[in-house]
Amino acid sequence: MVRAKDDSPAFVSYSRLDSEFVLRLAADLRAGGANVWLDQLDIEPGMPWDRAIEDALARSPSMLVILSAESVNSDNVRDEVNYALGKQKRIIPVLYNDCDQPFRLARLQHIDLRTDYSRGLKTLLKVLGVDHVPVAAAVPASTKPKRIEARPRLSRERRMPVPILPQIKHIIVVMLENRSFDNLCGWLYKPGSTPQPSQFLPGRSPQTYNGLKSSYTNPVSELYFTGQSTETYPVFDEANATNMPNPDPEEDFDDVNYQLFGPEPPSPTPKWPNLGFVINYAKVTGTNIPVQIMEPFSPAQLPVISALATNFAICDAWFSSVPSNTWPNRAFFHAGTSNGNVVNGTVPNPFNWNVRNIFNVLEDIGASWRVYHDTVFVPPLTWLMFPNLWLKLDHFSGFDRFKSDCAAGTLPQYSFVEPSFLDNPNDEHPPHDVVAGEQFLYDIWQAVNRSPAWSETLLMITYDEHGGIYDHVHPPYGAATPDAASNPGEEGFTFDRFGVRVPTVLISPWIQAGTVFRSPTATPYDHTSMLATLRDWLQIPADKMLTSARIAAAPTLEQVFTLPQARTDIPNIPQPVAEVKATATFKQPNPIQQSLVTAYATQQGKDPAAILSTIKTRQDAIDYFQSNPAPTPPPTS
Repeated sequence: MVRAKDDSPAFVSYSRLDSEFVLRLAADLRAGGANVWLDQLDIEPGMPWDRAIEDALARSPSMLVILSAESVNSDNVRDEVNYALGKQKRIIPVLYNDCDQPFRLARLQHIDLRTDYSRGLKTLLKVLGVDHVPVAAAVPASTKPKRIEARPRLSRERRMPVPILPQIKHIIVVMLENRSFDNLCGWLYKPGSTPQPSQFLPGRSPQTYNGLKSSYTNPVSELYFTGQSTETYPVFDEANATNMPNPDPEEDFDDVNYQLFGPEPPSPTPKWPNLGFVINYAKVTGTNIPVQIMEPFSPAQLPVISALATNFAICDAWFSSVPSNTWPNRAFFHAGTSNGNVVNGTVPNPFNWNVRNIFNVLEDIGASWRVYHDTVFVPPLTWLMFPNLWLKLDHFSGFDRFKSDCAAGTLPQYSFVEPSFLDNPNDEHPPHDVVAGEQFLYDIWQAVNRSPAWSETLLMITYDEHGGIYDHVHPPYGAATPDAASNPGEEGFTFDRFGVRVPTVLISPWIQAGTVFRSPTATPYDHTSMLATLRDWLQIPADKMLTSARIAAAPTLEQVFTLPQARTDIPNIPQPVAEVKATATFKQPNPIQQSLVTAYATQQGKDPAAILSTIKTRQDAIDYFQSNPAPTPPPTS
C-alpha cells in the first residue's frame, strides 16, 4: 500500500446522517494510501467519545469537511470547522450533495464528488499527498455503519480550546479614538522608504503592505455620481497640522454608509466604494476645506506608533466591528455585541447597553483584570457604559497606578487602558492633537518595556473606529450577526458587515520586528478577535464565555508570535518633540464627551437630557464633573 507523504491523519468532519457515504469514502481513501481519522472507525470500545474527538482534532494538521444538506446544519460540524479555522489547520471541503455552503468555506476550493466519484476520489488522494492512486475499491461489508443513535456533541465543559500564548502572562489593550488606518499608518511602509516589512502573516497572504498610494482620490461634488466631470482631491503626503481634521467629521451609521457607498444603498458590490468621504465631510460640517479628510499623517509626524509598528507588528486588515461610532464599537470590543444599538444615541442610556461583557467573564472564572484611565475627576467610560460594572469600581484605577503596577510587575492578567476624553484630552479624537496621544503611548511603552514582566507581556494599541476619516479599503460583508438583539437591530441593520479599518499594533518581545499580519481565516480581524484570543489564552469554558456568534467566528492573535525565544533588544522608540496644541474648551462637546455626561447623570439618578441641556461647552462638561465627583474606589492591595 502506498502511504500518504504526511503520516499525520486528516480528520473527517461530517453529519451522522451521511454515515454510509462517509464510511465508503474513508475506506476508499485508506485503500488508496491516505491516512484519515474517522470516529466510527477509530474510536476503540470503551473510549470516551468527546475526549477521543478532541485529541484527534488537536493531532490532525488537516480536516476533510463533508459538505451536504445535512452537515451544513450540524452543530458538531460547525464546532469542528470553527476549531480548525481558529488553529489555522488546512481545510479541504468535499462536496457530497447540493447545499448552501457556509461563507467561511465557500471561498475555499472544494472537491466535487457529486457527479464523478472516481475522479473526485483521485483528486482528493493527490491533495492528501498520495503519489500513486489505485482504482477505488467498493466499500467492504465490514465497514457498514455501526449502530449510532447520535454522534455525541462535546459537552460544553469539555469543549475547551487548545491553550495559546503560554509565554504570555499579561495582556494590555490601549484603545484610542476615531482614526482610520490610512490616516495614521497609510504611509508607514511607503514604497522606496526604509524600513520595509520583514514578514507577512499568514505566508500565503499578499506580500505587500496595503497602505496608501498617491493615485487614491475622492470627488468634491455629488455631480461625480451622475457621470459629470468634477474636481477630485488626492491623498496628501502628510497633514498640514497635528490637530486635523478640524472640525470633527461625523461617523454615525448613515454618515458612514455615505462615505462607503455614496448615494447608493449598501451593497456587497458597491458602485462607488469609499468615494463619499470628502462630500460627506463638507455637507455635515459646512467646512470650506474638506480636503482635510484626505490628509493622513506621515511617520515623522507620528514617531511613537510608527516606530512601535515597524519594530513589532501591525495589522493592515483590522476592521472596526460596526460601520458607526464609539459606543457600538467599544461595546463589541468588550462584549462581542452592541445589543442591537447601531449609534451612540443623542442621550445614550447605559441600561440599553448593559450586556454581559469580558470583565464579567473574567470575574466569574477568577482571572485578574483592571481598567486604567488617564483621568482625575472624569469617570472612566468603560465603567459608565455597563451598569453591571458599577459595583466594581475597585477594579478601576488611574494612570499612575498603571505605571506603578508595571514597575512592580503586578499587572493583572488583562488590563484595559483608557485615555483622557475631555480634560487635556489625549484620545486623538479629532480635532484633539495626535501629539498628545503619541506622548500617552510613549509613556505606556516606557512603563511596559521597563517592567520586570516585559518578557511575559503583550501590549495592543488600537482605535475604536475611523472617525469619518478617509480609508481606501472597503469593509467586507460576511460578519457574523452576534445575537438575537442584532437580527435585526436599530435601523434594520443585521450587523453583517464590518466597519472601516483602524490601526492595530501588537508589541511583545516574542514578535519579530517588521511583521505585517492579516487574518489566517476567511473571517477578517475585528475587535472581537481580542475576545477570542482571551478565550483561548485563558481557557475559558464555553459555559462561561460570551455567547456572541461574532466572537465564535473571530480569528485569534496566536499566529503573530513567531519567535522561538523572547527578544533581548529594546527598540529605541523616539519621544514626541512637537508641542501639544491646546484644545479649545469653549466649543460644543463632541458626542463621546456628551455621552460621558449623560451616562454619569443616569448613574447618579438624574435626568440625563435635562443635565445635557445645561452643557453648552466642553468647559461646562468639565465643571459638571468637578462639581459632581464620582465615588472614590476603595484601596486595593
